[in-house]
Amino acid sequence: VQSDKLRFAPQNLFPRLEPSTGVFYSALAIFITLFLFMACDSSSYETQLNQARKYQTQGKLEEAEQLITELIQTNESYTEAFLLRGQIRESNSKFEKAISDYSAIIDQNSQITQAWSSRGSCYYRIGAFQNAIQDFSRAIDLEPDNADLYLYLGNSYGE
Repeated sequence: VQSDKLRFAPQNLFPRLEPSTGVFYSALAIFITLFLFMACDSSSYETQLNQARKYQTQGKLEEAEQLITELIQTNESYTEAFLLRGQIRESNSKFEKAISDYSAIIDQNSQITQAWSSRGSCYYRIGAFQNAIQDFSRAIDLEPDNADLYLYLGNSYGE
């Protein structure tokens, strides 16, 4: 099918749009720029996440939480960052904030067992046992061979 808007240019093997022949090349340049930005952003993400882990192991939990919070503000789909921040908040007894982080992970991907079990643990610690039971049950659905999850679920029923 021929169109008066498209013309094949064998010299460069790309169709060109008329009348603006630079549209394809502009789009290609934008794509390459975004790809490079994302690649750089990814390595920066890993660097910041590793630094936050380092702070965590050094006991500098406030610094680790702040760094991860800044990282999450740049991209709210960083599941690993939410998980680490949730763990840090949980170890600082900031259970409601940790629950919020684990919930963000579950909202993005409900198949992550650790998010369900960690959120269940936080619910348990604040005395919300029915919520803990629901989360541990969901974690068991995802990972039925994990004996620890059955223990946590049993403890929740015992309260």
